[in-house]
Amino acid sequence: MIPVPPEVDPFLETERFLEELRVKNDFPELMTPTLWNTEIILRPYQKVGVAHLVARKKMVLGDPCGTGKTPQAFYAWMVLNQQTPTKLIVITTRSAVGQWADEIRRFSPGMDHSNIIEAPSQAPGRAVTPEIRAAAFEKWRIKSPSSIYVMNWGQFQNDWPTMEKTVSSWGPNTVVVMDEFQKCKSGESKINSKAHEVSFAVSRVWGLTATVLKDRAHDVFQLMRVLDSDFMSFDRFEEDYAIIDRQVIRIPKFGRMVTIPINVVTGYKNLLEFKERMSYLYLGREDDELGIQRPAIIHETRRCRISGEQWRIYLETEAGLHTFNNTQDINHDLPFAAVLQLQLAVDVPEIFLPGLGKQNEPEKSPTFEARQKKNPKAALLKQLLSDELDGESVVIYSPLETTISQLMRIFKDKEPVRITGKESGDERNVARLKFQSGESKLLMITDAGGEALNLQIAHHLVMYSRPFDPGRYVQVVGRIRRFTSVSEWVKIWHLSVMGTLDEYLDALLVKKFGAFEILVGSRSGMLPSSEVTPYEIISSIRRQRKALTLKDAGHGVP
Repeated sequence: MIPVPPEVDPFLETERFLEELRVKNDFPELMTPTLWNTEIILRPYQKVGVAHLVARKKMVLGDPCGTGKTPQAFYAWMVLNQQTPTKLIVITTRSAVGQWADEIRRFSPGMDHSNIIEAPSQAPGRAVTPEIRAAAFEKWRIKSPSSIYVMNWGQFQNDWPTMEKTVSSWGPNTVVVMDEFQKCKSGESKINSKAHEVSFAVSRVWGLTATVLKDRAHDVFQLMRVLDSDFMSFDRFEEDYAIIDRQVIRIPKFGRMVTIPINVVTGYKNLLEFKERMSYLYLGREDDELGIQRPAIIHETRRCRISGEQWRIYLETEAGLHTFNNTQDINHDLPFAAVLQLQLAVDVPEIFLPGLGKQNEPEKSPTFEARQKKNPKAALLKQLLSDELDGESVVIYSPLETTISQLMRIFKDKEPVRITGKESGDERNVARLKFQSGESKLLMITDAGGEALNLQIAHHLVMYSRPFDPGRYVQVVGRIRRFTSVSEWVKIWHLSVMGTLDEYLDALLVKKFGAFEILVGSRSGMLPSSEVTPYEIISSIRRQRKALTLKDAGHGVP
């Protein structure tokens, strides 16, 4: 452990020690636990990260994707466990439960691996009741004082009430690692409140995330509050760091329209001061600070147009006059649902044509093939996979499961695998292993596969459609851009339909990256910003076009 001289403030002395380590970017005195795989040697910056985790009971490790936050967290736990037997709980995404268990076994060949317990997950033909999961948790609780329990975020949200009943017996001597900690960013969510309860109840909580900010600086504030409820009040945060615009809106109430004032956050200020204020809870470093060189990012944008009937469908959808409801994606609030509908009109416009949307329609049927030939974006992807990317391992991303399902049908002959919200934890692990082993050359993912996974076998990522915020974009790119990659570069392909939502989201991402780069740090050319039309121009064009479409359709102009 870190020595503290007598008669000094332990906190200040520890902070000075950690600051010295950060400057040196090395910690040669760090002990090596006896059960650690000595063939895996931590890099200097990773030793510094371990020192921070050991020294701080509550902390977010926010280094970039692919820099080894998993081994840092596990190594820090092993250091503590070697001094005093300490249990470990890992909460991660459903896709990464198996990966975490595999990595722990690889890091610690001398450990009794029967002490690693994975929470049972749903699989085809096998129902997993809360009672079954409770039995697995109880097995972990009464097992060795050094036992490890790996579960996903959904299980944590559902099972915490059961776990909490026994927390007095395991909490005081347990480390909880919250992988992809950004999932707690919403202050009104159940996950946020339950994570806060865990942070209060157990001895140590470490959050791991490369994207402490997903969309707004409020995200960072909420994550810090999970670890320390005394960090800052919400009112103080907005007063000191948010730019508030007082607006008036009309809403229905008691059968009539009423006018109410609301506060709208239009931007942020003094974010460097805020970053310093949260530094005792957060460690996030850039590539140059880490002394590493991850693969360079190469961008290439391929564009196409839609015309005729599909362009009419797009314009109607943009104006809110046309929807496709046969999809699980449209289950959000109305404004966001409208964006999802519009993205579908760009990605797979054929599903809006008369009499379509038949998910069980045979792939070789004349109608199916005729519809697909009318999809220029899918044709663009087909050409790319047949030419430049022929024989390469490729990850294809879209935030929409409906889009991925259609692409799986189109490219069935390539035997792709998929990771979306529809697959169980076991199915996701099988898909990951098939892709990493080279058995399948094509992996299609939504956000369910855009976090935590290690997919460095690929150095091509096709953004068939865009994430909706900077944090998600960084996470998806981080699946293939890792410091362990053998390639010197990774290539991000942007497929874009001109004049549509694709260009608008590119512009929006560039605009939103401002606060992200201040709080999280520049992510080394993540976006092809030089090719993007400014957000204000695209927004103006969309507003004018929407008004004209509504007028032409006989709805008047609002």
